[in-house]
Amino acid sequence: MNEVWQRRSSCGDVLGVIDADLQHPPDVIPSLWERIESGADLAVASRRIQGGGVSDWSWRRRLISRTAEIIGHMILPEVTTRVADPMSGYLLVRRSTLIGVTLEPRGYKILIEILGRGKITKIAEVGYIFRERTGNESKITWRTCRDYLLHLGILRFHRSA
Repeated sequence: MNEVWQRRSSCGDVLGVIDADLQHPPDVIPSLWERIESGADLAVASRRIQGGGVSDWSWRRRLISRTAEIIGHMILPEVTTRVADPMSGYLLVRRSTLIGVTLEPRGYKILIEILGRGKITKIAEVGYIFRERTGNESKITWRTCRDYLLHLGILRFHRSA
């Protein structure tokens, strides 16, 4: 492993993913941490369980999100149905579940990559309200959609190989 990569790698026993634009409220982290301390391999902040939801999403944004979720269920059901909100990008995961695993995410859906390739057995979910983006526009583009579909296809092939 070269020196540059070593500096970019984290070294904690638990790894976390959270958006930097505060769409993911940081005050949910202690609840995620509690689930990890209670034995979960993966703690996911979910919009789709009790206590979860979205703020002021437009009908278009809701449609895009739900459509992506349905497509994921059709192409990779054994992965995407393991959690209520497979499109979440807010999570904590035990490093030990990723030892020896090469993660190759495309786009923003790291959770699907972790579920598809990681050695995850116990999953816990915590409800949260996804906040509307302030200041910038959505990251969703046609390229994002293409990358998502490609990612699902690669993971499906990986799992059947």
